[in-house]
Amino acid sequence: MKQNEFGPIPGSTILGGISGKKTIIMAANIRIATVAQGIFKAAKDSDSAVFMELARSECDLSGGLYRVHPKDIFRTDEQSCKGGGV
Repeated sequence: MKQNEFGPIPGSTILGGISGKKTIIMAANIRIATVAQGIFKAAKDSDSAVFMELARSECDLSGGLYRVHPKDIFRTDEQSCKGGGV
């Protein structure tokens, strides 16, 4: 993946890259754009990978629990990523 290219990457690709290494995996709720921006900045500063998971119960094609479409979450995360200097 090229720098500043955004899009889904299979989790197996990232997990394969960290397999056998001492790592920390953090879970965080990224529905708040400023939280996501901070996570992206911290990941960039520490040269770390970031997983963005969408739970089916929280958002789906009909809006889900929070009435948010997955594309809207992707756009928010993409903007947060760019705002974090990534």
